[in-house]
Amino acid sequence: MEDAPELFVTPESEQSEAVAVSGNVQALLDLMARNPLHREIYLQIIEFCEVRRLLGDVEAMVADCSGFSLTAQTPFRLIANVVDNGGIHWYEVDAQGDEITEERRANLTDDEADDLVEGFALEASDAGREVLERMAPERRLRDLFDKAPGRLSTYLDIIDFCGEPQTFKAIEALVHQTDAGALIGASGQPLQPSYFVDMLERSGGLVWDRGWKATGKGSALAKQLRPALAV
Repeated sequence: MEDAPELFVTPESEQSEAVAVSGNVQALLDLMARNPLHREIYLQIIEFCEVRRLLGDVEAMVADCSGFSLTAQTPFRLIANVVDNGGIHWYEVDAQGDEITEERRANLTDDEADDLVEGFALEASDAGREVLERMAPERRLRDLFDKAPGRLSTYLDIIDFCGEPQTFKAIEALVHQTDAGALIGASGQPLQPSYFVDMLERSGGLVWDRGWKATGKGSALAKQLRPALAV
């Protein structure tokens, strides 16, 4: 097994805990900004671990994430990156899945303590939960849509179209069939299909999975907003 990530240390005072949480929130946001290819996977790791999970279950979830095939990291390494930046607490557990606390170790020899460890469990930290709320795809997508309501129809058309993986060429053809060609960007030039795909990917609405595919949360939000366009 790979080396365990650096363990999150809970501060002793409430004040130092608040400082640590704030610092870890920024560390997690920086981690995601530096690694946009891994961003949605990191968020899914934290979300999955809102309930305490065994390490093996989290690794299996990561391996099944859309976009994982594009990464050069193992599931363990991606999980460890979140742990190292304070997004998840890491626990040693016994055969029953119960946490091995210092109190339980107190009267054991080193060998007995080692024998007690059967695996590891993970649970989202306060910092992880805060970042999950800040970076929720629903929130990012609504921010994107609110900034340019005139582009909403095109965004929703793309999300609906990508219920199954689609090539960029197919999305390009779809966009050219809509009124998107009349939409002008900040440069004064018509917006290109690549712009819509890029913005949806950044906001958690699309992911690459053998083609461009709508995320579950992107599809759910599109379904919720679609009726408003018919009014």
